[in-house]
Amino acid sequence: MFSTNESSYSQLMQGRVFCSSVAFFAKCHLKTVANLGRLSPQESRLIWIMMLHLFKNGDFFLKNWEKCFPHIVAFLQKDGHIKDKAVKALLDNAFKEACDENGEYASSLLAIHGYLVPSAKLCSKNVSGKTTHIKYTIKDSQESFLYCAKTQQEIEKHIMDLKSRKSAIQPFILCFGDEMSKISNIYVYFDDIRFKFFHILKAVDVCFKIIYIFNLDFPQESKMFCNFLEKCFL
Repeated sequence: MFSTNESSYSQLMQGRVFCSSVAFFAKCHLKTVANLGRLSPQESRLIWIMMLHLFKNGDFFLKNWEKCFPHIVAFLQKDGHIKDKAVKALLDNAFKEACDENGEYASSLLAIHGYLVPSAKLCSKNVSGKTTHIKYTIKDSQESFLYCAKTQQEIEKHIMDLKSRKSAIQPFILCFGDEMSKISNIYVYFDDIRFKFFHILKAVDVCFKIIYIFNLDFPQESKMFCNFLEKCFL
């Protein structure tokens, strides 16, 4: 159903090679910014300059998603494609009259996780040295990509929980809303910095570009979902 833009994919891969040569400098620079707790205009421009250099024609996700969106929704709504009840409810609520475009797009992106159910497992050792295996859930996959909270306190608690795991926090999207159909205050979170956006698609686009600029891995919880977006839309 979805075709890959081979030229854009090739350009994207070339960009990832270039990213590795600038990632160390940029990461160190952002570490300093994060310690100060704010992003100056000069440092913010550094991010956008690198993005413009690497992605000169780089709005593939925005263009391709809008073109394919009706087909994605039709596919997800087809009987048997989504089995999880919570994901079904999320998709149904997304197309009520009160839902805006951000709500429709965010809900549909999260619903894809219900079709591309994560198969990866987390391997860790407990205090006794015994190895344990935990299978990631649909919710794990969704929240590693987009986390929606009702209050600022929920956001801060979620970030503290992620930090307590003592593992790298990959770039992801934060937003506020009583429900996914009415989201607001959209941010991309990276290295204790929050970049604000007014549209969910632009946040997703920039989130992926940050991953490429700093040559990062996709989150293990949502790797299948991220690979799908990369292959089909970027």
